[in-house]
Amino acid sequence: MKIASLNLNGFDNALVNGFEQWLAQQDADIICLQDIREQEYKLPKAVLEPKGYEAYFFESDPADLGGVAIFTQVLPKAIIRGIGSFDVDQEGSFIQADFGGFSVASMLFPHGFEQASAERKAVYLERFMHHFKRTQRKRRNYIFAGSLYMAHQTIDVKAWQQAQDIAGFLPEERAWMDQLFGPLGFSDAMREVEPSEDQFSWQQGARAARFDYQICTPDIAETVLDAYFDEEAGLSEHHPLIVTYDLELY
Repeated sequence: MKIASLNLNGFDNALVNGFEQWLAQQDADIICLQDIREQEYKLPKAVLEPKGYEAYFFESDPADLGGVAIFTQVLPKAIIRGIGSFDVDQEGSFIQADFGGFSVASMLFPHGFEQASAERKAVYLERFMHHFKRTQRKRRNYIFAGSLYMAHQTIDVKAWQQAQDIAGFLPEERAWMDQLFGPLGFSDAMREVEPSEDQFSWQQGARAARFDYQICTPDIAETVLDAYFDEEAGLSEHHPLIVTYDLELY
């Protein structure tokens, strides 16, 4: 099974940069999209009814705050929109598709670069940590594909020494990720198979970092076969993250 995950920086932006062509070339079983910035009914037919996929959306209110989507080749058993937190769900930040043996979610965090966004991000860290702890107690496997706007380790940030007091690599953000990938027992799918430095998913001017992840439960982590960023896509400031799992989608 192959999962592609991508922060679009808005469908308008991605469509101008060739999203429809990119989508037509994909062989991913599931595509998780973040930051769609559009109301579902305004999207073109090629996006609402992508060939070979069922499409599910969770838009934000107002629409330009974010929003997420999941395209899947197999009809899911259930679709869950939101995590049960008004602060987060109003911004359309989480959608989950349940299949026979596991669930796949698409999620988006605020970037935190400005004060208002930083305040929202602090709320997200609290709410999502609670959600991950609830997930941990369930007897089910999960893959959370998300654009978190946080880098975990020094190898995940270009010029990390200068980035330690900038949103995306703040001590409290790294501590949050330490908790997620440490005591809570979740795994960073890419790091299961790709230990190299300079694996950056986002670039803005001179800044570059690995802000995009597929986070999975331990049994899923053991199935990761391959993971890479598609640096040739050119659809947004983010590169698609493509991960192949030794799993069947059913």
